[in-house]
Amino acid sequence: MSAPQRKEWSMNIETQETADLNQLASLIDGMSIAMLSGVERDGSLVSRPMTPLEMDGDGALWFFTDVRSEKTERLIPLNLSFSNEANSIYVSISGHGEVVRDREHVKRLWTPYAKPWFLEGPESPYLVLLKFVPHSADYWDAPHSKMMRLVAMNPPTSATERSDPESNALRPVPRPTRRFEDAVRTPSARRAHA
Repeated sequence: MSAPQRKEWSMNIETQETADLNQLASLIDGMSIAMLSGVERDGSLVSRPMTPLEMDGDGALWFFTDVRSEKTERLIPLNLSFSNEANSIYVSISGHGEVVRDREHVKRLWTPYAKPWFLEGPESPYLVLLKFVPHSADYWDAPHSKMMRLVAMNPPTSATERSDPESNALRPVPRPTRRFEDAVRTPSARRAHA
């Protein structure tokens, strides 16, 4: 008797609030591994492969992690990178992370593929969620050699102009549609502050 065939992993993607987040969701849909990069205590960069479980309606990406892991200590800044070599699509997302201890959310996202890391299943005592909140995203469409700025949730801090990848001309940088404070609040907190 042969071993059962492993099904391809696919994260749950909720309906997004903005066109930019919809575009981001469509780019990373089907990409089963992201490289999470952060800054270590000594200032060096380190990257780890992570499996995205969900992209919620606010654009946050959710992962399982062990609360004892060093990556849970330094959550600002972080970067996620995705690649799809078959379609020549590469995505880089900058943001920050938050450790979330929500057992019901863990149970909802649980997959048997996580069992090798969390032997006690969704009740594993050190299993928590890592919520990655995007600030901005870039993607490259390699056959066309273009880099596109997809999401800009934070206003630029120093420059008011940026070069336009289509024409090589300078253009005004638009203000983001969502400010940083809005991006990190839960939907209910945003409604309360509206």
